[in-house]
Amino acid sequence: MNAPLLQTNAWQAVHEEFQRGGRFWEMFWVLFAIAAGLAALALYQRIQQNRSSGQVLDHPGKLFRVVIARLRLGVLQRDLLRRMARELQLVHPTVLLLSPEIFHEHSQQWLNGIHFDPEQGSSDDHRAARQRDSLDDLCHAIFGIRLPPTDSNPGVSGRTPGRAR
Repeated sequence: MNAPLLQTNAWQAVHEEFQRGGRFWEMFWVLFAIAAGLAALALYQRIQQNRSSGQVLDHPGKLFRVVIARLRLGVLQRDLLRRMARELQLVHPTVLLLSPEIFHEHSQQWLNGIHFDPEQGSSDDHRAARQRDSLDDLCHAIFGIRLPPTDSNPGVSGRTPGRAR
């Protein structure tokens, strides 16, 4: 058969269905239901694929977010970890989570670079001590150990290493 003739006949059939108001809406809803079902199936498959253990994380920031989500840290601890990684401008922020020694080294570097706003009320030493305590709690949550005292200012934290709260 001739292709243009088939197209003309098909368009005429669609035109007649519009004119009659017959089965067109029934067919439309069936096709819509099939399309919605396929979309739901594709979404379900995508979610399952992302949950699989063989997930490929090819972006350092994405890997960092997935890892800290799996650590079950509190919101403030995750925010502190993200803030520290961002302010240190780490290309691969997950390096913070490799060992307590690496975490300690980067936390000291971050603490030394903090500039506090003088209008916030308390002294810089007091705020630095609170940040160090927060980092100590974070280190304990991640690695199960406390940060060692700092060499430059051993009296910043009132805690002794290894003492749990």
